[in-house]
Amino acid sequence: MKKQTYNNSVNVDAFDIAAFKEVHEKSKDVRRMVEDHKDEEHFENLLEDGFGSLYKLAPRVRDADEVKPDRWLNRTIINQMTSLKEYDEIRDYTQGDDLIAVGSMGMLDQVMRDIPDEVKKEQKELQDLQNMLNEGITGGQVLQTRQGICPERRNHFPR
Repeated sequence: MKKQTYNNSVNVDAFDIAAFKEVHEKSKDVRRMVEDHKDEEHFENLLEDGFGSLYKLAPRVRDADEVKPDRWLNRTIINQMTSLKEYDEIRDYTQGDDLIAVGSMGMLDQVMRDIPDEVKKEQKELQDLQNMLNEGITGGQVLQTRQGICPERRNHFPR
C-alpha cells in the first residue's frame, strides 16, 4: 500500500489552515511576503506550515516520505526555522494564539532570504520536471525537452 503524501510539511489540519486564512490578511508582513514570493509555487503551503509550526500546540514536521517531493524545499525551510533559537524563545507565546503566531512569521521570511539562489533554482527546475511528469510526459521526453536540467539525474527517469 502506498503511503499518503501531503502538501504541507507540518501536521496542520483544516482548523489550523482556517485560522491562518482568517488572520493572514490582517498582517502587513505576511501580505508583503505573499507579494514578494507570488511567483513561487507552493508558497501558500509554506506559509501554512510556518503558521502551523508556531500556532499548533504539538507541531510535527513530517518525514520526507510523507511530503510530496515538490514540497521538500518547504520542509527544509521549516526545519531550519524550527531549529532557530528565536523559534524556541517565542513558542510559549505563539501556541494557540493566531495573531501572535502570524505576527511572528517574519523569521520564516528571514530563513527564505538565507536560501542560496542555486538551491531555489534547482527546486524550480525539479518542480518543472514534476509538472511535466504529472502531465503524462515520459521521463525520456522530459530529458529531450529540458536537456540542460539536472543532467546528473538522467538515470532517475524511466525512458
